[in-house]
Amino acid sequence: MSRTPSAHWVPDTLRRRVPYTDKPFAEQHDPYEISLGLGHREISHLLEIIYDQQATRIDKTKALRLLNDILPGREAEAIQLHAFDALRPLLLQQNNGLLLHTLIALNTLISTMYDAEQLSSDIPRIVDVVHPDNEIPLRIAAAALLRHIAELLGPIDPFIEGDVPIKLVVAAASKYSTPPLLAELFHLLSRLTNMQKVRVPLIENQDLLQVIVKSIPNPDLQMITINLAENIAMDSGHNGKLALLNVDILDELGPLLNSPKISVRIATIALITLLAVPKEGKERIAMERTIADTLKKISESDADLECRRAAYKCRVIVAELPFGKVIVGDVVDPSKPVRKDEAPPEGEAPPQ
Repeated sequence: MSRTPSAHWVPDTLRRRVPYTDKPFAEQHDPYEISLGLGHREISHLLEIIYDQQATRIDKTKALRLLNDILPGREAEAIQLHAFDALRPLLLQQNNGLLLHTLIALNTLISTMYDAEQLSSDIPRIVDVVHPDNEIPLRIAAAALLRHIAELLGPIDPFIEGDVPIKLVVAAASKYSTPPLLAELFHLLSRLTNMQKVRVPLIENQDLLQVIVKSIPNPDLQMITINLAENIAMDSGHNGKLALLNVDILDELGPLLNSPKISVRIATIALITLLAVPKEGKERIAMERTIADTLKKISESDADLECRRAAYKCRVIVAELPFGKVIVGDVVDPSKPVRKDEAPPEGEAPPQ
């Protein structure tokens, strides 16, 4: 049947979606309607909306959400289309959904040092977003972006200038910080603690030290937390070691010596060894008979040679004090073969 110019035909699905007029259909579609397909989700189009000063906050938020859906695997294309120029101004937005999706998009974009350098001047603003007064999703997204920048660039000046270090410490010390947020912040602080301007406020913040100690039993935070504690304990002046000892970190480390995971046992022994360097540490460890006895068993009969060597080294350091030598007892060569009747099955914890 022939159609006259007035007999416009529109599929029912499209008729329900948009009102039909004589205008070309290309002007009628909703650019944010996912069911329209990838043809209407081009990165260039979305960036134009984000960059447009006349676009509403709602439109920009929709465009950002779609951008985050299609961005993985297309980062290079987005960067060539000047995505950083479109996204960076949005970091100055109030703490809302638009800022959240901006942080997520920027974290997806950066993969090289050059990418991260484009955000270096924005670090103080991003640090403000991790403040405890803000909502957790925003804080996690900001902390994840900061961690990514630090992994690529290291402890650059924007991380250690002004009140940025104190703000990071306060953010991690907050009682409102959740495990996913602490995971990001602990990774970030571990990357920065070799800088004096970060280490000092960290060591002086009792609330954060308590958070670190309380996070050790959490399986999801265990290795991250031990790594941060090791970095704190590596200060040459021993202030970090003493600060950790004073918040009773040994109480949480002792049980980990019996972990069935070799990696956990080795990391725990390494941290205890660092804590044993100052005289006060040797005395505290020697007085913890459970720790001293477990170290002895590990050094003599652990199935893993690296564990035995690590425990041996720790016992040697503790034995530098006469009192410590009495407690730790005889030291056995860790390379000595383990008797089959003493060694635990592969992957299991050392004997109790």
